[in-house]
Amino acid sequence: MLRDQDGSLDIKALRNRYQSEAYTQFIINNAKSVISKLRYKNERSFSFERFSAKLQKAYDDLHESGRTLHNGDIVDALWHKIQSPDLQTYLTSLKDDYQHRNRDYKLNLQDIAAEVAVKKQPTDMKGDGTSISALHTKPGPCSDTGVHKPDGSMYIGNYETDNWSH
Repeated sequence: MLRDQDGSLDIKALRNRYQSEAYTQFIINNAKSVISKLRYKNERSFSFERFSAKLQKAYDDLHESGRTLHNGDIVDALWHKIQSPDLQTYLTSLKDDYQHRNRDYKLNLQDIAAEVAVKKQPTDMKGDGTSISALHTKPGPCSDTGVHKPDGSMYIGNYETDNWSH
């Protein structure tokens, strides 16, 4: 009885299923499909982090399936996959740098990710998810205490030296 419940037949069945030629070909086809369709245009439509992760997973799947692509071919294809107008100047300099120093495509992706992070603009001035609008700010004489006026609006002018500490 114990021999029938040891799970070795289940392990054999799983290995046969996932190490078969058909499954390997499925992985290869899926990876090639992802690589051919994947594009990065901007952060609003698809984050660069997700783009990079999907691309690296597809290349890793090809590698594990015995279909490793040459790093130069991957890098050459990478330039066309990034279609963000904001990154084109940076990509041009990165391409030039790549001509002098052949680097792994993953390092190029890291450099581009860092540039995308730099280009992200803050959405507000406060940093807490709310923005300052003209409806809530008013010029005029400063409040005696704090930045808010009696009507609840925020004072945006200059404080006199004697009001600064209130």
